Amino acid sequence: MANEQNLIPFKKGQSGNPGGRKSGSKNRSTIVKDIFNSISVLDTFKFDDLKAKFPHIENNMPIEYLMTLIQVNKAIFNADTKAYKVLMDSLYGTPIRQIDLEAQIKEQEEITINYNKPIEFNVEALTSEELRILLKALDREDV
Repeated sequence: MANEQNLIPFKKGQSGNPGGRKSGSKNRSTIVKDIFNSISVLDTFKFDDLKAKFPHIENNMPIEYLMTLIQVNKAIFNADTKAYKVLMDSLYGTPIRQIDLEAQIKEQEEITINYNKPIEFNVEALTSEELRILLKALDREDV
């Protein structure tokens, strides 16, 4: 609960978390970048496979570039949908999913059909294509 003491800002030079992360320690992003920079080449088997599909690459290219090519290779040549999603998220950002539950419930209520009551509709308003599809569904034969 907030009180007067909680609302006083820290004095200049005083840390709000004195037992926090030690000075000079690296965060995860920096560590991963260091690892990527330390790896300079792919093994010959993987590189030859990529080189056959992407002739412009060299084995001394940055590992991030080569890893991205591996994802592209999976997405295109192996039909890997996870690799495709990773690439699309990298390219366009992860889509934000917003769910409006009230709208979904209202939509569900509108869709609900009383099966004991016959559905009424105007047959004359149907196009010839819609009528053909309807007759086909009712007869289960080609029309």
